[in-house]
Amino acid sequence: MSCSIRNTIFGIMFGMAALVSFSQAQPALDSYLPDNDEIEGWIRDGEAAAAVDLKSLTALIDGAAPQYIDLGVQKVIFQDYSLRDEVYLTIEIYAVERLPDAKMLYERIYQEEASILKDFGEAGRLVEDLPGVYVLEFRKGRYFARITTLAKTEETRSAVLAFALAIIERME
Repeated sequence: MSCSIRNTIFGIMFGMAALVSFSQAQPALDSYLPDNDEIEGWIRDGEAAAAVDLKSLTALIDGAAPQYIDLGVQKVIFQDYSLRDEVYLTIEIYAVERLPDAKMLYERIYQEEASILKDFGEAGRLVEDLPGVYVLEFRKGRYFARITTLAKTEETRSAVLAFALAIIERME
């Protein structure tokens, strides 16, 4: 076996080992998403959408993508859920490279009229004062998450809280 072939094989094997160790160290974001009916009655509405760079994030959200990238976001996943095909909510999970980036992201995306939630990751808040909308945000480790529903009922408020707790539990 020639030296260049051996180096190529070694490079491929090293690259695969690095990829495996990277993926083990950083679980796929979709592994944090609750399963269908884990929150009673709620099922995934379509496939999750993921972004790993400015271009793919810009395709998913207008305008704010550069701000998220500047704040250290490396990966994002969006997943919609529906209840009886009538009520919908969206989960967004943002992964950053460094722990301080998650804190900075949470603080910079601050919602003024939010109620602070205890035991929701390292920091959590619920916006209830917007007309027709609940927004729950939290950070845990290298992650920032947002759960939004445009249906404002006691049932959807309970669901938003339950989804957040299910995600946080998966992150532990």
